[in-house]
Amino acid sequence: MLRVGLRTIDSHEVEEVDALLDSRATGLFIDCTWLRQKKITTHKLEHPIEVYNIDRSVNRGGSITEEVTLSIEKYERGEEEKYQRR
Repeated sequence: MLRVGLRTIDSHEVEEVDALLDSRATGLFIDCTWLRQKKITTHKLEHPIEVYNIDRSVNRGGSITEEVTLSIEKYERGEEEKYQRR
């Protein structure tokens, strides 16, 4: 775990969070409950993304339907990334 700052693109507010690095996931993901609690704006995807488990079965959590763009602040430099949520 690494402590990082996430800056919203619209309001430029920074929230410090613990981030999991090298999870072997094929994308960037964020907790949708946390997004709702922080009232961070997300955007609907034109085409939902189906999520599969390691055994190639469909994930019970459902498809990815929204995304959010956040700036991640780590090691004294900022990087902008798109995170996906279900």
